[in-house]
Amino acid sequence: MEEVLDAWDVARKRPQFKAEYMITHNIVGALEQAARAASARLKLSADEDREAGRALSWVTRPLTGAA
Repeated sequence: MEEVLDAWDVARKRPQFKAEYMITHNIVGALEQAARAASARLKLSADEDREAGRALSWVTRPLTGAA
């Protein structure tokens, strides 16, 4: 356990984030496929399926507007 804590002591001084390949490389097609797969699994209607695809498209874009 001490080794884990020592490693964390070094790592905690660095930025901590999880970079997902589909998002960090702007792979919109893969996000749309993921949305379609989730929609099929949840048995959503065609309109809900399209909305799910649109809902994921924003994650590859920079945030805008007031914080």
